[in-house]
Amino acid sequence: MRPAVLFLLLVAPVVAQPPASADRVVYRGKDGKLVTVTAELKESVGGVQVLVGGKLKEALSPADVVRIDYSDLPGVAKFDLQKAQAFEDARDAGKAQAEFADLLKKAGTNDRARRYAQFREAVWAAKVADAKGGDEFAADAAKAAAKLDAVARAAKKGWDCWPAGRLAARLYGELNDFPKAAAVFADLATSELPKELKAEARLEEVAAHLRAGAKDKAAAALAQADPEQLADRRAVLAAAVAGAAGKLQAAIDAAKDPVAKAVGHNLLADILLAAGKPREALWARLWVDAVYTQAGDERVLAVRKLADQFAAQGEADRAEQFRGRLKDVR
Repeated sequence: MRPAVLFLLLVAPVVAQPPASADRVVYRGKDGKLVTVTAELKESVGGVQVLVGGKLKEALSPADVVRIDYSDLPGVAKFDLQKAQAFEDARDAGKAQAEFADLLKKAGTNDRARRYAQFREAVWAAKVADAKGGDEFAADAAKAAAKLDAVARAAKKGWDCWPAGRLAARLYGELNDFPKAAAVFADLATSELPKELKAEARLEEVAAHLRAGAKDKAAAALAQADPEQLADRRAVLAAAVAGAAGKLQAAIDAAKDPVAKAVGHNLLADILLAAGKPREALWARLWVDAVYTQAGDERVLAVRKLADQFAAQGEADRAEQFRGRLKDVR
């Protein structure tokens, strides 16, 4: 055989093989749209690095990573892994949850495989709950929140602690269990996450304490907030801790950050409702639902509270209207 032909036969199979460590990451791009990339990934609590040819192509914040699909996991059959991922791609919440629950049983003692399966099962448990209403939602959401809470606390060295914790806190908020939401954010604020996310977690803790009626705890948490991060939100929360509707409205008006405005309007609604001004409280929450839609969790909370308030006022049709919209805004 000619040397040149022999050389091609030897190297061709090697060239054709994809990188053994290539996994798939789904993340939110700068325009908010989902991006999917298959590459070598390096994970840490600081985020996910996308490597091409061993060189850094992009560094992703834990707040932007939606999910990672591993090409292989120790101790897990590739067919079982791909089957669970296929149900994720199809967005079949019930089957995806069931497959990852089954994958968790098959993961054995391998920590990486167990953490992955536990995280994805908890995420899909939340999505199953989100598709329901009334008492069914409450029961399923409580279970999903507990699963996500456990994932967030166990994954303090991984990027997944952030999405798991945020989703757990959102569910706790919908269940009016704000002390648990505050505890989740307090834990995230003391983790090894990037400083901007730790700062956000601390301010979310402040808001949760206020919603729980624990003003002293809110003030203590605010005192620990990073003075160099999220100035608009800190100003809004400081005004809310002071408890004066006028000061809070002024802080909302001065803020440029739409998330700060959304947080402020929801807290203002709480103050107005406590002051016996239900109609003004409704208007404050409607601002969050109609205008500050970028603040996803605040919008969910606003729609939930609008449904509850209309029900309390005996306006059953309006209450049902907003309950029906919850599935769309979650």
